[in-house]
Amino acid sequence: EAPGESDRERLPGDLAGLRIAVVDDDPLALTAMTSLLQAWGCEVVGATDLRSLNDDLSARKSVPQVILSDFRLAELDNGIRVVQALRARFGEEVPAALITGDTGPEVLALAHDAGLHLLHKPVRPARLRAVLNRLAAGSG
Repeated sequence: EAPGESDRERLPGDLAGLRIAVVDDDPLALTAMTSLLQAWGCEVVGATDLRSLNDDLSARKSVPQVILSDFRLAELDNGIRVVQALRARFGEEVPAALITGDTGPEVLALAHDAGLHLLHKPVRPARLRAVLNRLAAGSG
């Protein structure tokens, strides 16, 4: 009831304090996603590429609890490689989801083979929130 009661255990559906790394090579999409997640109380580190994200994570000494990455990134990179690189860096299976405008079966297969959730653009906030809750539950 009181505004100061946020020190309790995270309740189902409560995303406050969840550390999320976001990668999207479209600055507008990145800003929109970051703003939405911050409005839900998440701690967001967002970047347009893996190198920038790694630099930001190092500077903040932050370990993400969830990774959200656009599938198709600049310079022929993709979100699966970003997730694999971050998981290798942090030495654990950080829960992750890919966001894509591509509805082709090959992207579905790649995401499935990598064990990643797939969200299709435009991502509805309710759908994003549901996936984040599932991923956060998986991260302990």
